[in-house]
Amino acid sequence: DGSFHRTHKHIATPDSEKLSPKTHDLKKRIHQQHLERAMESLTKDDPSIRDITWVNIPSDPKKLPQAREIIRKFQDDMIVLLESDETTVPYRLTVQLVPVVSPK
Repeated sequence: DGSFHRTHKHIATPDSEKLSPKTHDLKKRIHQQHLERAMESLTKDDPSIRDITWVNIPSDPKKLPQAREIIRKFQDDMIVLLESDETTVPYRLTVQLVPVVSPK
């Protein structure tokens, strides 16, 4: 109906390495939609109401499952911080963990 509703859970595709082609395509489309919304905000919204930060991290791919757990906890913590009786504006918090160069 055009309004936002709290789901009380993360909406995410499985992190399995054995994703079906259908799930893989869905995950790509969702990621693309998040990037498109970020680009729209970049061109339309005042810088004071958005934020972007990043860091390049030397990474051990075997630790990605643990990194995903930390990201999910961080998201939960942000929800607790930002929600209140005064909540009026929906924000999308997108945390992207992507390789800077393609793995071999």
